[in-house]
Amino acid sequence: MPRDIEELFASYILVQELGRPGKCGTEIDRPNTNRLYGAYFYNNSLDEGLKCYEIVKKAVERDKVYETSIWDCPIKVKFGEGYDSLPNIILKRGCTEFEQACGPSDQWAYDDAQVEEERILIDAFCQDIVHLKQHDTQLARVFYRWLHQAFRVGDTKYKMFTNGNDFYMPPVTYHNMDQECLAKVREVASKSPR
Repeated sequence: MPRDIEELFASYILVQELGRPGKCGTEIDRPNTNRLYGAYFYNNSLDEGLKCYEIVKKAVERDKVYETSIWDCPIKVKFGEGYDSLPNIILKRGCTEFEQACGPSDQWAYDDAQVEEERILIDAFCQDIVHLKQHDTQLARVFYRWLHQAFRVGDTKYKMFTNGNDFYMPPVTYHNMDQECLAKVREVASKSPR
């Protein structure tokens, strides 16, 4: 459960390093969750999930620098930077929406008809595992969206990825200008049409 944009990028790198099925992204626009960011690993059974949980738990280290690059621009990030603890790592069954729609996952049950339906459906789909890698331009677009959403929610760690620059130029404010600056602004304003 990444808490900021730096931990989201660290999670992305971790998914790549572990080579396990997974995804990372922002959850800011999802109406059914109170998290800003999410990182998920997919497993086919409880036992597989428990093994994955232990692997991820061991891989998430406080002082380890997670590194990657896109278009030869290096990305170096850490988990727990600025926090007293590492992010929560949880094991759950199914997606949030499914559990919200179908009730607590520990109470899910299957009847014979559903087992038969799933057997028929499984036969209808290709079972070959396909490894799809996003092109760097797609990744750049995804990363840009992550940074923009971090900016939107006030996660200033996005500046780690913008050379310290603001996402947008801040507006000029006048309440804190000294009298000399205010006089110059008034002079310029007096010459412009209203």
